[in-house]
Amino acid sequence: MAQVKKSEIRDAIIDGAYRLFRAQGYLGTSMADIGRSAGVVPSHIYVYFSSKFEIFYAVYEPWLKQRLARLERQLAGIEKPEERVSLILETIWLKLPAEDNGFANNLMQAVSTAGKAEKYRSDLLLRCEAHLTELLRTSVPENRAGMVENGRLAHILLMAFDGFVVRHNLRSTRKDMREIIGMMNNLVLGTAQRPAKGRTAKRRPPGQSSR
Repeated sequence: MAQVKKSEIRDAIIDGAYRLFRAQGYLGTSMADIGRSAGVVPSHIYVYFSSKFEIFYAVYEPWLKQRLARLERQLAGIEKPEERVSLILETIWLKLPAEDNGFANNLMQAVSTAGKAEKYRSDLLLRCEAHLTELLRTSVPENRAGMVENGRLAHILLMAFDGFVVRHNLRSTRKDMREIIGMMNNLVLGTAQRPAKGRTAKRRPPGQSSR
């Protein structure tokens, strides 16, 4: 006879897994750990999830959705395109990799150690790209809509996000991230970037070498 699934047990597994992943990482968490945290016999977890990999996605997807929803609420109070785009970039590249004890790094651990039977879920990435594309589309002026509508910019930002997550985990976040965000902001909006103070390039006569 098939075992009856109970939503409260599934929720307890997800909640326990979240606490463990946040505290000790995906690699440092076993199914036995999750079972103990949820008050469930480890073998009973498989009634609800086929693997730790599947549990992770059940934890990570709502976590990421909530963070993007918070970003959307923050953007609602901002009118200037440069401030809106800057907040999006700052959130995806700086804030998100650091939040919840670097929780996003669990995705890197989960995907990089997944077995052949544990398929990478591209549907989550596609939904996040669609959400991020919509945030960008409502943030840029009409004449820059072509930069964001096809979803490629959102894809680039999220691929870079993976790299910034890894760098944050290694405690090697670049010191010039604000300048990088400013540069990307200018690229997206098509605005001129102001030269840094004291670093204005001098014009050279035609034919004069820079060496």
